[in-house]
Amino acid sequence: MQYVVTGGPDGDVHYYWLLENGKLKESKLGDLPDAEVTLTQTYDDAQKIQKGELDANAAFMQGRVKVTGNMAKLMSLLPLTNAPEYKQLQTEIQAITEY
Repeated sequence: MQYVVTGGPDGDVHYYWLLENGKLKESKLGDLPDAEVTLTQTYDDAQKIQKGELDANAAFMQGRVKVTGNMAKLMSLLPLTNAPEYKQLQTEIQAITEY
């Protein structure tokens, strides 16, 4: 899954997640050439999602997160945002991130 965050203080940020059986296996900066899904969002919305001020699913439904690629694959992954592992990852990232 490819992510693109636009309009950041240092420009656009590209990173990706490799997911396997509903588990995050790898997360790295850069582009994933064969990404099945690409999610694009503004820096402001990405920041709000990370801080817990904007629900990722709501942002998607409101069109604040743009999607290209395999929509069925993305829809099958949306429940992961409510998993304890996802919430724990958010907490860990928030603890080491300066906004």
